[in-house]
Amino acid sequence: MTARVTVRSAEGPSGPVRDDTLRGFRWANRRVMLPVLCHPVLGAWAGSPVAGWFLVLTTTGRRSGLPRRTPLNYAILDGRVYLLSGFGRRADWCRNLTADPRVTLALPGRLVEGSAELVADPAEAERAALAVARNCGFALVFEGLNPLTTTDDRLRAQLAGRPVVR
Repeated sequence: MTARVTVRSAEGPSGPVRDDTLRGFRWANRRVMLPVLCHPVLGAWAGSPVAGWFLVLTTTGRRSGLPRRTPLNYAILDGRVYLLSGFGRRADWCRNLTADPRVTLALPGRLVEGSAELVADPAEAERAALAVARNCGFALVFEGLNPLTTTDDRLRAQLAGRPVVR
């Protein structure tokens, strides 16, 4: 029997556990999160400090050209919406918006169209990453962190180098 080890890096979890985790998130997003968030009544009530705050990001598939929807945690700072790619640049939504930056954001109570870009400024990226992480609710548990007790320093170390999108 081979033990699986989770290794954390700037790109998020890595190795076999990363693949299993990514598949699990994809399944949960398609089968649970999107139906709830896109429901006319449930979607407005889906976010909370415990569960996290969610939006639905629609990108254009880089190969298919079809709309692709992904539920994500977010933060709004200075009137801009920020996203953090927990699975690094490997995440399909991140690769899609790199190929075509036009996006639609379904926020609670409103739909916003715009152009997304990776945040290049390290200070802005760090500030936004911390804000998004604090809005994730229980999802921090998947990072091995207690959302109620983890410090900003611990979050900075855990999230360093992960792509932040504005």
